[in-house]
Amino acid sequence: EMESEITLMHTALENCIERVDGRPRKLLEMRYVREMTPRKIAATTGMNSNAVSVMLHRVRRALRDCIERQLAARSSARPS
Repeated sequence: EMESEITLMHTALENCIERVDGRPRKLLEMRYVREMTPRKIAATTGMNSNAVSVMLHRVRRALRDCIERQLAARSSARPS
């Protein structure tokens, strides 16, 4: 059962990431795909490292909220 919960969460994360675009998407890619530090991201983008960290925090929070909404909608749609 835990494996199916993880699969649902992974699917929800993928769906939520697809909705992110623009600079937030680029920062996520740089941080988690290219494994760059906020300092390196800042140097590459011309942002300061604090601004990068704040934007990543906001995007992660938005992703978490999106995942929670999807999981809640899925569980409420599931027959009891």
